[in-house]
Amino acid sequence: MSTPPPPEPEHDPPPKPENEEPVPPAIDPELINKITRFKALREQGIYFNDNLVQSKAYRNPNIYTKLVEFLDLRETTTNFAPSFWDPLGFPSSAYADALRQRQQSLADEKDKQRSSAAARTTIDFQHARAPASSSAPAPSKPPLKRDRERDRAPDRERDQRDRDRRRHPP
Repeated sequence: MSTPPPPEPEHDPPPKPENEEPVPPAIDPELINKITRFKALREQGIYFNDNLVQSKAYRNPNIYTKLVEFLDLRETTTNFAPSFWDPLGFPSSAYADALRQRQQSLADEKDKQRSSAAARTTIDFQHARAPASSSAPAPSKPPLKRDRERDRAPDRERDQRDRDRRRHPP
Protein backbone atom coordinates (compact mmCIF):
# COMPACT_ATOMS: atom_id res chain seq x y z
CA MET A 1 0.00 0.00 0.00
CA SER A 2 1.21 3.46 -0.71
CA THR A 3 0.92 6.28 1.79
CA PRO A 4 -1.06 9.32 0.77
CA PRO A 5 0.92 12.49 0.05
CA PRO A 6 1.06 15.06 2.87
CA PRO A 7 -1.55 17.80 2.69
CA GLU A 8 -0.46 20.95 0.96
CA PRO A 9 0.03 24.00 3.16
CA GLU A 10 -2.72 26.60 3.09
CA HIS A 11 -0.24 29.44 2.61
CA ASP A 12 3.24 29.90 1.27
CA PRO A 13 6.12 30.35 3.72
CA PRO A 14 7.64 33.83 3.82
CA PRO A 15 10.44 34.41 1.35
CA LYS A 16 13.94 34.05 2.73
CA PRO A 17 16.08 37.17 2.52
CA GLU A 18 19.12 36.97 0.31
CA ASN A 19 21.36 38.45 2.96
CA GLU A 20 20.74 36.88 6.41
CA GLU A 21 22.39 39.71 8.37
CA PRO A 22 20.87 43.19 8.24
CA VAL A 23 23.06 45.99 7.01
CA PRO A 24 24.18 48.10 9.99
CA PRO A 25 23.44 51.83 9.83
CA ALA A 26 26.22 54.31 9.15
CA ILE A 27 28.25 55.16 12.26
CA ASP A 28 28.13 58.73 13.47
CA PRO A 29 31.59 60.34 13.07
CA GLU A 30 31.15 62.21 16.37
CA LEU A 31 30.69 58.88 18.15
CA ILE A 32 33.84 57.51 16.50
CA ASN A 33 35.81 60.55 17.77
CA LYS A 34 34.49 60.04 21.34
CA ILE A 35 35.43 56.37 21.36
CA THR A 36 38.87 57.12 19.91
CA ARG A 37 39.49 59.78 22.60
CA PHE A 38 38.47 57.42 25.46
CA LYS A 39 40.60 54.64 23.96
CA ALA A 40 43.64 56.95 23.85
CA LEU A 41 43.07 57.97 27.49
CA ARG A 42 42.80 54.32 28.51
CA GLU A 43 46.09 53.50 26.77
CA GLN A 44 47.68 56.26 28.89
CA GLY A 45 46.32 54.58 32.05
CA ILE A 46 43.52 57.10 32.65
CA TYR A 47 40.20 55.43 33.30
CA PHE A 48 37.03 57.48 33.13
CA ASN A 49 35.12 55.45 35.75
CA ASP A 50 37.97 55.63 38.29
CA ASN A 51 38.23 59.40 37.90
CA LEU A 52 34.47 59.74 38.19
CA VAL A 53 34.22 57.68 41.41
CA GLN A 54 37.12 59.55 43.03
CA SER A 55 35.74 62.99 42.24
CA LYS A 56 33.97 64.98 44.94
CA ALA A 57 31.09 65.73 42.59
CA TYR A 58 30.31 62.00 42.34
CA ARG A 59 29.26 61.97 46.01
CA ASN A 60 26.63 64.59 45.22
CA PRO A 61 23.13 63.05 45.51
CA ASN A 62 22.04 64.97 42.41
CA ILE A 63 24.84 63.52 40.28
CA TYR A 64 22.48 61.24 38.37
CA THR A 65 20.34 64.12 37.19
CA LYS A 66 23.40 66.15 36.27
CA LEU A 67 24.96 63.27 34.32
CA VAL A 68 21.75 62.67 32.40
CA GLU A 69 21.63 66.35 31.47
CA PHE A 70 25.35 66.48 30.64
CA LEU A 71 25.20 63.43 28.39
CA ASP A 72 21.91 64.61 26.87
CA LEU A 73 20.16 61.29 27.53
CA ARG A 74 16.47 60.64 27.18
CA GLU A 75 15.62 58.07 29.84
CA THR A 76 12.32 57.02 28.31
CA THR A 77 13.63 55.98 24.91
CA THR A 78 13.95 52.44 23.66
CA ASN A 79 15.92 50.38 21.16
CA PHE A 80 12.74 48.90 19.72
CA ALA A 81 11.27 50.22 16.51
CA PRO A 82 8.47 52.77 17.04
CA SER A 83 6.07 50.42 15.26
CA PHE A 84 6.71 47.82 17.99
CA TRP A 85 7.00 50.06 21.07
CA ASP A 86 6.79 53.83 21.12
CA PRO A 87 7.21 55.18 24.66
CA LEU A 88 6.27 58.66 23.46
CA GLY A 89 3.16 57.41 21.65
CA PHE A 90 0.82 57.45 24.65
CA PRO A 91 -2.00 59.99 24.72
CA SER A 92 -1.61 62.80 27.24
CA SER A 93 -4.45 61.31 29.31
CA ALA A 94 -2.26 58.25 30.09
CA TYR A 95 0.34 60.19 32.07
CA ALA A 96 0.30 60.56 35.86
CA ASP A 97 -0.37 64.32 35.89
CA ALA A 98 -3.43 64.01 33.68
CA LEU A 99 -4.69 61.01 35.67
CA ARG A 100 -4.26 62.91 38.94
CA GLN A 101 -6.13 65.93 37.56
CA ARG A 102 -8.97 63.70 36.33
CA GLN A 103 -9.23 61.94 39.71
CA GLN A 104 -9.26 65.30 41.49
CA SER A 105 -12.02 66.65 39.24
CA LEU A 106 -14.10 63.49 39.82
CA ALA A 107 -13.60 63.80 43.59
CA ASP A 108 -14.63 67.48 43.45
CA GLU A 109 -17.78 66.59 41.50
CA LYS A 110 -18.62 63.87 44.02
CA ASP A 111 -18.16 66.30 46.93
CA LYS A 112 -20.35 68.85 45.19
CA GLN A 113 -23.08 66.24 44.65
CA ARG A 114 -22.85 65.17 48.30
CA SER A 115 -23.16 68.73 49.56
CA SER A 116 -26.11 69.48 47.26
CA ALA A 117 -27.77 66.19 48.26
CA ALA A 118 -27.33 67.02 51.95
CA ALA A 119 -28.99 70.40 51.45
CA ARG A 120 -31.84 68.75 49.55
CA THR A 121 -32.69 66.09 52.13
CA THR A 122 -33.47 68.34 55.08
CA ILE A 123 -36.92 67.68 56.52
CA ASP A 124 -38.96 70.35 58.23
CA PHE A 125 -40.72 68.84 61.26
CA GLN A 126 -44.04 70.07 62.60
CA HIS A 127 -44.89 69.96 66.27
CA ALA A 128 -47.65 67.58 67.36
CA ARG A 129 -51.00 69.13 68.20
CA ALA A 130 -53.74 67.95 70.54
CA PRO A 131 -56.42 65.86 68.78
CA ALA A 132 -59.34 67.94 67.55
CA SER A 133 -62.00 65.44 68.72
CA SER A 134 -62.30 62.70 71.34
CA SER A 135 -62.98 60.08 68.66
CA ALA A 136 -59.29 59.93 67.74
CA PRO A 137 -57.52 56.74 68.84
CA ALA A 138 -55.63 56.99 72.10
CA PRO A 139 -51.85 56.73 71.89
CA SER A 140 -50.43 53.32 72.79
CA LYS A 141 -49.21 52.90 76.36
CA PRO A 142 -45.92 51.30 77.34
CA PRO A 143 -46.25 47.73 78.69
CA LEU A 144 -47.12 47.56 82.35
CA LYS A 145 -45.06 45.79 84.96
CA ARG A 146 -47.70 43.07 85.38
CA ASP A 147 -47.52 42.28 81.65
CA ARG A 148 -43.78 41.80 81.87
CA GLU A 149 -44.14 39.54 84.90
CA ARG A 150 -46.77 37.47 83.13
CA ASP A 151 -44.46 36.97 80.14
CA ARG A 152 -41.59 35.88 82.39
CA ALA A 153 -43.54 33.11 84.16
CA PRO A 154 -43.23 30.55 81.30
CA ASP A 155 -39.51 31.29 81.11
CA ARG A 156 -39.12 30.52 84.81
CA GLU A 157 -41.02 27.25 84.48
CA ARG A 158 -38.86 26.12 81.58
CA ASP A 159 -35.66 27.01 83.46
CA GLN A 160 -36.88 24.98 86.48
CA ARG A 161 -37.59 21.91 84.29
CA ASP A 162 -34.11 22.14 82.75
CA ARG A 163 -32.51 22.26 86.20
CA ASP A 164 -34.54 19.28 87.37
CA ARG A 165 -33.51 17.24 84.32
CA ARG A 166 -29.85 17.98 84.96
CA ARG A 167 -30.13 16.93 88.60
CA HIS A 168 -32.18 13.78 87.95
CA PRO A 169 -31.39 12.35 84.51
CA PRO A 170 -33.96 9.77 83.21
